Amino acid sequence: MQILECMMRTIFLMAALGIGAGCGTTSGYAVVSGGTTSTYSDVVPAGTALLVGLDQHISAGRMTPGAMVVGHTVSDLGGYNGEVLIPRGSRVYGRVVDRRGYGMDASIWVRMESIDMGGVQQRLNGEVVGIRGAAPPGTRFQVRLERPIRSYAALRGHYY
Repeated sequence: MQILECMMRTIFLMAALGIGAGCGTTSGYAVVSGGTTSTYSDVVPAGTALLVGLDQHISAGRMTPGAMVVGHTVSDLGGYNGEVLIPRGSRVYGRVVDRRGYGMDASIWVRMESIDMGGVQQRLNGEVVGIRGAAPPGTRFQVRLERPIRSYAALRGHYY
């Protein structure tokens, strides 16, 4: 009796989640080691965290709103099927959106706005990152995507 109840619960759960032959969904995401990635190689979903390293020295006391900030992705972001969704070394561009304070006590907020993958640039819409004081080149920080972007795999298939 317990085995039958367990099987029924499993079948009910599979049906509720849409798992099984012919019951798949048209869009979905899977969590894999290294962050959230898409099960489909053409989209990097909103909420994905990118690890970005700075390409320049940033001084919160000297930078003003509108100043450009340039970085690069530190590692490949892999998809569910093993394809590279965002390759290591992709250029990431942003701007200072706010500054508070002066000197070494100053803080700036940077919004990463675009990414260049394989010569194709697209809007990024990354969350605002706060930096206090100064940050030398190579300083790493996470940028979480606020909207989905096309992956390198999709761009490669579309443009190459």
